[in-house]
Amino acid sequence: MKLNLATSLIALLAIAGSLWGADPFAGTWKFNSAKSQHFPGDESAPWLKEWTVTIEEQEGDEIWTDRFLSGDGKASASAIRVSAQGGEFRVVGKPAQAAASTLVLKRAGDHNMDVIHVKDGAELATERITLSTDGKTMTNRVKGTSSSGKRLDRVEVFDRQ
Repeated sequence: MKLNLATSLIALLAIAGSLWGADPFAGTWKFNSAKSQHFPGDESAPWLKEWTVTIEEQEGDEIWTDRFLSGDGKASASAIRVSAQGGEFRVVGKPAQAAASTLVLKRAGDHNMDVIHVKDGAELATERITLSTDGKTMTNRVKGTSSSGKRLDRVEVFDRQ
């Protein structure tokens, strides 16, 4: 489940750059658990102890690298590539394939995007990612169900490093 948190955000933000040139989301982001929250009914708790996301443009795609430290002190990392194919966006590499086989992105202004996670033809979750006007804070509102069937209802906040 902890990787699903990272997978969601990574895939969503990576898509933005491949569509609109210079990606305002590119850079290094650190998860801010003090500003993030789980809402009643959310089953994705607890938060990771540390979570850093690095977003880089590479050969027309974007590479998202996550580095995690779980609550029990276990370190891990993952990287995925996101690319556009026929108007939809597919995440290449694991663990992202387990979270959503297809991501449908709709740009909503310069600092917002909506993403729908679809797996086996069914909608799993929706996300609204918002970049602050000063570009220093990224907020991800997640609602729906994870690929493992857990209910998601949370806000994840990241600070630009």
